[in-house]
Amino acid sequence: RACADLYATEGLRAEAKHLYLMEAERSLRLGLDKQALDAYERLVGLEPGDTAGAAKLASLLAREGRRSEAADLLGRLAQECRARGRLENARTLYRQMVEIVPGAFTGWYCLGRVEFETGQFQDAEEHLRRAAEIDASSPLPHLLLGHVYEQQKQLDRAKAAWRTVLEFDPTHQEVHHRLGLLCL
Repeated sequence: RACADLYATEGLRAEAKHLYLMEAERSLRLGLDKQALDAYERLVGLEPGDTAGAAKLASLLAREGRRSEAADLLGRLAQECRARGRLENARTLYRQMVEIVPGAFTGWYCLGRVEFETGQFQDAEEHLRRAAEIDASSPLPHLLLGHVYEQQKQLDRAKAAWRTVLEFDPTHQEVHHRLGLLCL
């Protein structure tokens, strides 16, 4: 590992990444989860966009009982992927997030948003409903459910979802606008 650390400090990222990955895989084969965890943490620190390394790190964190850290890591990475237009990667990471922490509102909501953005409206509806069950005080799933239903031409359901948003925020301009368009 000392050699990989030296490579990393000298800016030889590809070489350091290769050595960290080799160390992590060797540690896993030997059943040395803590050493593998350390190597994957260094790898992800060196290459934050490495979704495969981050997914492996999250899995190890969860095995070590550090579920919230794993979920935070996956959420951050998924958000970065989504921002870069890598929606399949974001979907995979959010799915792993909700597997690790099934009660994570953010995981279900964001997974629903990615499904919506990729036109997977039935999956989006399922995930957004789950988010709404987890956090009944959030208008966000209802707002997006309104859009899901509108895309599916289920206008009565869209109106109902948006009316739910108005129960949280009676002055929500976007919802008033959407409802006004549906009533034309």
